[in-house]
Amino acid sequence: MKNGAQVAPFYMENLIVDKNKRYEISSPSGDPWIETDILAFKTPVSKSFTLTVDNLVSANATTTLNVGLFGITDWPDEINPAPDHHVKVALNNIEVADLSADGVVNMTVNAALNAGALINGNNTVKVTVVGDTPFDYDMVAQDRYGVTYPRAFVARNGSLIFEGTGAAFRVDGLTSSSPVVYRVEGSKITQMTALKIAGSTGNFNVTFRGLTTAAKYVVVSAVALPPATPVKPLVNIKTGSAQLLVVSHPNFISGIQPLVDARKAQGYTVKVVDVNDIYAQFSHSNFDPLAIRDYIRFAAANLGTQYVLLVGGDTYDYHNYLGLGSISFIPTLYTRTHELANYSASDPLFTDFERRLLARSRSRSFAGQNNGRFIFCGPEDAAISKCGALAHGRSGSRSR
Repeated sequence: MKNGAQVAPFYMENLIVDKNKRYEISSPSGDPWIETDILAFKTPVSKSFTLTVDNLVSANATTTLNVGLFGITDWPDEINPAPDHHVKVALNNIEVADLSADGVVNMTVNAALNAGALINGNNTVKVTVVGDTPFDYDMVAQDRYGVTYPRAFVARNGSLIFEGTGAAFRVDGLTSSSPVVYRVEGSKITQMTALKIAGSTGNFNVTFRGLTTAAKYVVVSAVALPPATPVKPLVNIKTGSAQLLVVSHPNFISGIQPLVDARKAQGYTVKVVDVNDIYAQFSHSNFDPLAIRDYIRFAAANLGTQYVLLVGGDTYDYHNYLGLGSISFIPTLYTRTHELANYSASDPLFTDFERRLLARSRSRSFAGQNNGRFIFCGPEDAAISKCGALAHGRSGSRSR
């Protein structure tokens, strides 16, 4: 790095607090998880949230408070055409936004803050549903909140990721004397080599050159890498014939074998596929229902698939936000099914290749939408359900 290069004094930190505590099916925000809702019956109701800021720099830069809200109640205009919602937002008891909206819509606050409004440490964001609309009540969802502010280049837990423009950058607070620095420009990733390292145990710093154009930088304290995990060999799931395609979680494959044998005895060609093998080949081993959809589409075009059976239950809480230990054995797709239901589970989308459901019209899929699901949560479920299915000569599927 060239000596004398001017070191940037700060970068703009985009701090976001996004606590997923409740599932809201009507969410218009692109995310059905919210932190809480606020319900007001004719009088103001407020809820406060803590926003913790660190290493705030006093600089000539615009600081912006960001609050994501959306309306939940949607009163008919025939009753009264007035807005359904009235909300005020304050930071540290200073009002920064006053907004009204009508229906189930996003209510986004991006408020520029005056100098001194944001403090280093704990700040309080207060959201008030005023309760002065002409309707019986007003309900608003609190989704997320945050702030964009000038922050010093100090690592958090031994690392820092930031975006910036400048001749040089210096990052303090590193825990290793051998840090690693990467620069990210679109899809191009460059490991920085001309590093100047100083400091002492527990508080090292690294200085490196920057660019005159914006780029992302990743600075990490060197750590020992964990042993590599062997990659599971790929299983051939792309050949053969499969009039009936069974996509199953591995926990249930052995339990449904009698059903598979029965369908083969009826003359069907059957292919049972472990959903993990689908992830490996259609989503780079990432848990993703779109991978299942893409494989079913492939099977319909190349394996002669006419019927699909999904084996394994699903949960909307596959991240376990609620702490209940829910498991999504076979994830489903979610779509808008009603003006107040933007995130409804919809297995038919797996075979709705023209995505007509999204156009809110009659779906057309292969073989007359012959897809279904066994909603299993344990191996014993497979054993019980298969007996009933075989006894009545049907798949035993429960479509959604």
